[in-house]
Amino acid sequence: MRRGSIWDGGPCHRAKIVQAAAAELGFTLIALPGYSPDLNPIEGLWKWMREDVTHHHCYSTA
Repeated sequence: MRRGSIWDGGPCHRAKIVQAAAAELGFTLIALPGYSPDLNPIEGLWKWMREDVTHHHCYSTA
């Protein structure tokens, strides 16, 4: 059974040792194109956090 993993272009993802370990475990690595937040699912969560969570609170200063 092959498993896939979608990774961004982070330096740790490009390391040969990481790629070798992923291949040994049977993972197919699929690289995201650079500067493609629309393809990265976590970006939708960060957008929601910025718009609906942090922008509607008053924070006291020290």
